[in-house]
Amino acid sequence: MQKKVAHFLLLGVFCFALLSCNDINKQASYVLTGNLSGIKGEGVAILQQYKTYMEDTVPFIDGKFKFEGVQNTPELYRLYFIGPNDSLIEQLKSDLLYIENGTIQCSGSYKDLMYYIGNSDTSLVRMSVKGGKLNDIYNAYLNETRFIVNKASVVCEKLENPKVAPENMSKAQLEELLGWQAQLDSLLAERDNIKEKYINKYSKTQLAYDFVFASIARDYHYEEWFDENRAHGNRYPEDFSIPSNEKVEQWISLLKQQNSFSKQQLDTLQVLANECKKLTSGANFIDGMIYTPEGDSLLLGSKLEKGKYTLIDCWASWCHPCRASIPHLKQLKQKYEDENLNILGLSLDASSMKEQWLNAVEKEGMTWPQFQVEFNSKLSKAYNISSIPNIILITPDKKILKIGVRGFDLDLMLKRIYGY
Repeated sequence: MQKKVAHFLLLGVFCFALLSCNDINKQASYVLTGNLSGIKGEGVAILQQYKTYMEDTVPFIDGKFKFEGVQNTPELYRLYFIGPNDSLIEQLKSDLLYIENGTIQCSGSYKDLMYYIGNSDTSLVRMSVKGGKLNDIYNAYLNETRFIVNKASVVCEKLENPKVAPENMSKAQLEELLGWQAQLDSLLAERDNIKEKYINKYSKTQLAYDFVFASIARDYHYEEWFDENRAHGNRYPEDFSIPSNEKVEQWISLLKQQNSFSKQQLDTLQVLANECKKLTSGANFIDGMIYTPEGDSLLLGSKLEKGKYTLIDCWASWCHPCRASIPHLKQLKQKYEDENLNILGLSLDASSMKEQWLNAVEKEGMTWPQFQVEFNSKLSKAYNISSIPNIILITPDKKILKIGVRGFDLDLMLKRIYGY
């Protein structure tokens, strides 16, 4: 009898251990498999953690790949591929997804992943990602906003590539362009409302945290993520609406109530929110050290002129969009010369690239004062300059009017200031 009892006890312990192991296997690891059509041969699949840039790589053979690992808490990752005949520089195929313990399956067409930031081709299809609670929520968000994204891409194409330059438009042509701008603003507001719905509905999840973080920071790549890597339709992230200080505090308060996020995560949001308050329209101008072409240091504030609006153009010699925007700045300088618009160039070229910077100034014929500051300087960080070109407008009484404005939006703002 004792042997039977011992036998049943041992069997019970074994079954409990087996069930526990199975439970651990279900919960404590992930398997990510993929199958993309339209590609033959061997390449490399790369899974990169979005925040730390830590990478895992596996062979990518005839469109098939498999990753395995442990993910203690759900995190956003970038999945991209180097095909058999590609270089990473020439063609970057990527999509973003959440990695959490469980089974995740990816499928789609390799051809559809051959896009770049700014591609507004609405026929491209995002890679299908199935598995994981957060991926399901994110997919639902994308499905709900896809029609807005496609409409916005069409409108942006009209705004970014008008048949007539804004400065040469008739009143009727300008009114038409203003109509397109209003339509885009309406579409983006509609998308923001949907995003807010997801923040409220899934406030306990990492996705809600990421949505809030991205909205506050206006992080370039998060906007890329929100819009399926092309949904901003050639618009710049700085052109998007900025949530009010009240809205940001409301979001942070909501997340604090969930007991789902660490103190460090919540503190990061609060610090970011406090910094962004300093950059809203009407906030005080932030001064900092800059350098002349001769290498002398001075305060940026010393170059602001009394009674004048100041346009600070943040650019770099290696930045092609920056160089492409210079002719427009020349037109504005000529147009508002009588109004004494104060234009300053602020290069974010590294100090070791002084020669390239000054050569670019001369080659482009930039006749306004030029200065330099490092990308990771206190001044750059204070103005949250994470991407360029980036224009900062300062009022005559040294207040921030707008950060991150250019193109047609810049024309409209100056038109409101000067009346033409």
